[in-house]
Amino acid sequence: RQPSEDPRIAALAGIPGITEEIAENLLNEFGGLRGLLRTRNKQKDFMRVKGVGRVTARRLKQFGKTWESAD
Repeated sequence: RQPSEDPRIAALAGIPGITEEIAENLLNEFGGLRGLLRTRNKQKDFMRVKGVGRVTARRLKQFGKTWESAD
């Protein structure tokens, strides 16, 4: 499979534990990158997405904090 041309998927797939498929599912579940990375999302919110476990959810939460402080 070729790498995604969608920069949002490429950015999320750079987080350990997130494949392009999981990145697509996350974006669909949360309505885009901004909705996904809001700091009010909890780990359990991320874990509703197939393939996202506790460790990956924690990484997403940290990524969201970093992203929001840079925004």
